Amino acid sequence: MKTQLQNMRLLPAIAVNSPNITVLKFFPIVLALGLCLSSFQLAFAQLTFIGGTGAIPDDECPTNTSFTATSTAVGTFGTDINDVYLELDISHAWTADLKIRLLSPGGGILDLASGVGGAGDNFTGTVFRDGGNNITSASAPFTGVYKPQGGTFASAFSGEASNGVWTLLICDDEGLYYGTLNSWSMTFDIGSDPVISCTNDITVNNTSCYPTISYSPPSASDTEDGTLTPTRTRGPATGSTFPAGDTVVEFSVTDSDGNTSTCQFTVTVHVTIPPLINNRHTTSHTP
Repeated sequence: MKTQLQNMRLLPAIAVNSPNITVLKFFPIVLALGLCLSSFQLAFAQLTFIGGTGAIPDDECPTNTSFTATSTAVGTFGTDINDVYLELDISHAWTADLKIRLLSPGGGILDLASGVGGAGDNFTGTVFRDGGNNITSASAPFTGVYKPQGGTFASAFSGEASNGVWTLLICDDEGLYYGTLNSWSMTFDIGSDPVISCTNDITVNNTSCYPTISYSPPSASDTEDGTLTPTRTRGPATGSTFPAGDTVVEFSVTDSDGNTSTCQFTVTVHVTIPPLINNRHTTSHTP
């Protein structure tokens, strides 16, 4: 019997090359293995897009100041967008002066916060996310996670695509205080993970140190993409020679949303040495 705990691994969500995208999300996956079961790790596609910043003019409502972020995340709200959240940081005295809304690439608008916080100062580390706390009963600087004041991301943008230009609309409806949008970003958790299944662990007893071993290829599928073809990322190919001891073979598969799943199995070769035969003969001689 073989029961072991797979070492913790840090898997990157996804790599994206764009000046307005920062991907900083890593997911430790710990997996316990049972008898004759292959291991697997999952990596979730979570993309973060950084928006523009700048001054918030005083007493400009109903004219908005627009700050944009361009998303290349491919997904649809209500289908394969699992979660979305918006984080922002604003320096502004008397936060009740501000109206903050989000405009989608498809034209949907969601009221994030409007007239909250009274004479309090700033939005610091403020995250808007479905299921968060009620921001109307909170106090500045609103550090924490809050649900949008005007509804949910899921309902406001249902059926809309996640890729395109997202616009943060901010206006100040009273005089005296100016402000600055210091930072803001949107993060999308996209799609479900593909399923990959490797063969069980293989044990071979052999008189050769390097036996030739064949194994069945893994199967992989995804709810959106259907059948997928895994890629071997570690260990020899099927039909290759394997050394004595344990050899880990790993396969990986990635779907169209950038979600990655990995499976492993171990090939163990025990070398059996045949017994030596004593061919010496005892003879007697009679003089």
